[in-house]
Amino acid sequence: MTKIPVLATIRAAYGFTFQNLGSIIGLIWLPMVVLSVTGFFALQNLFGAMIDYLRGSNPAAMGPAALMTLAYLVVVLLLYAVMYSAVTQLALGTRQGNTMMHFALGAVEWRLFRAFLALTGLVMLLMLAALLTATVAQLALSMGGLRPTETQSGLLMMFAFYGVMAIAVPRFLLLLPAVAAQGEDLAMRRAWALSAGNFAGLLAIAIAVFAPGLIIMQLAEMLVPGAGQAAASAGQHAVMLAALEHQRATMPVASGIAFFIAPLTIGLVSGASVAVHRALAGDTSGKSFD
Repeated sequence: MTKIPVLATIRAAYGFTFQNLGSIIGLIWLPMVVLSVTGFFALQNLFGAMIDYLRGSNPAAMGPAALMTLAYLVVVLLLYAVMYSAVTQLALGTRQGNTMMHFALGAVEWRLFRAFLALTGLVMLLMLAALLTATVAQLALSMGGLRPTETQSGLLMMFAFYGVMAIAVPRFLLLLPAVAAQGEDLAMRRAWALSAGNFAGLLAIAIAVFAPGLIIMQLAEMLVPGAGQAAASAGQHAVMLAALEHQRATMPVASGIAFFIAPLTIGLVSGASVAVHRALAGDTSGKSFD
């Protein structure tokens, strides 16, 4: 079983990103503009519908908002497939030169889009299973005289979500861009097979490449006035309503930050994907970015 050189992979990902940041921006800025604009309107509509639902003023609006959100999710996966395909090809060395603007829907992009779609479906199924398990556990506790509080129930859902993502991101997401760019079919199955026995190393790499973007987003969220105004004693319903209103109000700021950190995140993930694939598939070709 091949072991991933964790520190070398992280160095390679950062080396690739900072050496090619200008090219990465040129490759992804157009899809990111489309993604930011469509995301702003789709999420504003969703947050508005959810707020109305919680207030009981217009529950019928949830249906159209949910359909729009599903359509937006498909657009997100397709545009990320376009961006990750181009940047991963740059990391592989199969794409040369600076590009001022790029948008393509070829075999690699469709292959990666199908893989992203399959991964999203798998995550949803795992989340549904976790939700059902948590619901059964809460019912069992209630029957035993132990009724979980709303806060405890929320924490349980949060742990279930992060548990699912801790499995999906290292075992699948880190490898899918490189697997698809190399023309390998059944990308999900191939990623699962290649990543076997390397969960801890892949998790460490995932944390290293996603941490900068997450930290920047969290710091920006903390600097925006109005976060967390609802007191915990007000109940989960009031806390959820306050959180949704805050998210809707700060959507322009969040969209702008996501746009500007996208080259960093996509570059790091693509560079790590190529480095991990080369290590696990025994491919020693390609340029080193250490």
